[in-house]
Amino acid sequence: MFGRNSKTCCSYAVGPTAGGWLARPAACSAPAGSAVASGLECRGPTWHDGGMDALLLIDTDDASYPSDDAMETLGDIVTRTRAVGGVLIFVSTKDELVDTPDEELSIFVPDEEDLVLRSEIPDVFEGIDDLAAGLHDLSVDRVIIAGADATTAAADDSAPSVGAPGAVYASAMAALVCNFDVIILADSTTDPDGELVTWGDVAANAGAMVKKTADTWLRM
Repeated sequence: MFGRNSKTCCSYAVGPTAGGWLARPAACSAPAGSAVASGLECRGPTWHDGGMDALLLIDTDDASYPSDDAMETLGDIVTRTRAVGGVLIFVSTKDELVDTPDEELSIFVPDEEDLVLRSEIPDVFEGIDDLAAGLHDLSVDRVIIAGADATTAAADDSAPSVGAPGAVYASAMAALVCNFDVIILADSTTDPDGELVTWGDVAANAGAMVKKTADTWLRM
């Protein structure tokens, strides 16, 4: 269902929105059988000027992201992103943190220069209105993604599916559908036990690039 061939064509109007983004789609169409046609609303055009990166970190709160090694590794690129004034986005998908102050939503302590968002579902591109359109409006065409990949719930919501990808994987696949290039930071993305995820090959086959954090340089 996901992949780089499942693209959405959107026309959009520019102007202020309740969520703060400057672009809102006026109309969208998607090929039959694509992720968009199956329920994902891709909010962004299929073209974009320039070449900028956005660093998207999901569920990097203390409880969700317990690995000291991953934290140190990811901290390096967070520092580099802030040093050059890059686009740094923190997203929380945790219901229990909905009332938590922004600066406490990540171990990297978001500040006023960072974008802090909340999503009610693992796929943050579906859970946050106009996220894709806002990034396109900022001339972002590549998303670098990492964080805590909590497993998704089973069909009856009784327990998580063992080994099932979670928010990082779902959001990375959605970013591909929304016509972004995607880099997944393999050594900075962890499962609920704090271990590195093992689905990198699957993501690569779907069209994402899977790289080490130290080998990834942001375009600004």
